[in-house]
Amino acid sequence: MLIAATGIGVMGAIIGALVAGFLISRPINGQVSSQANIQTTRQQPASDAVADAGPGSADGAAVETEIEAAELAAIREELAFERDARFAMAEELDLVWAELAKLSPEEQKDGSPPLSSPSAKQSADPHKPSGEKWFDSASLLEAGLPAHEVERLRELYEAEQLEELYLRDVATREGWLSTPRYRKDLQRLKEELRVELGDEDYDRVMYASGKNNRVAVDDVLLNSAAAAAGLRKGDVILRYDGQLMLTPQQLRNATVTGEAERTTAVDVLRGTETMRFYVPRGPLGVRTAQARRPPK
Repeated sequence: MLIAATGIGVMGAIIGALVAGFLISRPINGQVSSQANIQTTRQQPASDAVADAGPGSADGAAVETEIEAAELAAIREELAFERDARFAMAEELDLVWAELAKLSPEEQKDGSPPLSSPSAKQSADPHKPSGEKWFDSASLLEAGLPAHEVERLRELYEAEQLEELYLRDVATREGWLSTPRYRKDLQRLKEELRVELGDEDYDRVMYASGKNNRVAVDDVLLNSAAAAAGLRKGDVILRYDGQLMLTPQQLRNATVTGEAERTTAVDVLRGTETMRFYVPRGPLGVRTAQARRPPK
């Protein structure tokens, strides 16, 4: 009991350190500036630039437009930073909760329920593997993938996992584990693997490694584009405009790109049936959750 409790205390301290590191590393009061904006500020204060050009003049309007564009770029940069930081932090916390869960059987002799991560509770799924494996080759063989392809994917995935372990080791030793630098490098490794594999094979790798690889509809807003098209709670969104959707964030990014209001196809899995709906490009009006399904 003492060992388990000590383990819990240590892991609790780790969670606290991760959250504290995230808060400390965040930009303060949204003051994130692009390089162009910094250079503009050094060269000439914004108000002075507008005053020099003269109020109401064409040059003044041009300067104001440039300033607004720089400010908008800075806001977008901050939002992108916070979005990536949130997802990286969620992954780190899941790793910590996994370690806590390993300690819980020893500690939970009093009959209290075992520990589990918040994301595990949110995305409880019968398709989740019961055992912990780096790569579940059998699941892909059962899905019909040839053995030599399964082995190729396993080698590429485990090579990337080794890179992540070495990255974490270096970041821990040098003191920058809970920093934007670590989260950026970690995301880069994942993106490089996806580019190397392509969406279809990356989908298979996510499934075989026990990760969520689908976007489930958890709820639909009344009078939303999704409701008007016919999407329902429980649907699984497979593709948006022909692109395979593997995460809720990817779906959100897809809806804000391209021409607004343009009719866009959404492929959905409802039960065992694949259906296609058409929506105007823009907000769908759905609340999503992560899910895990066998790749096609």
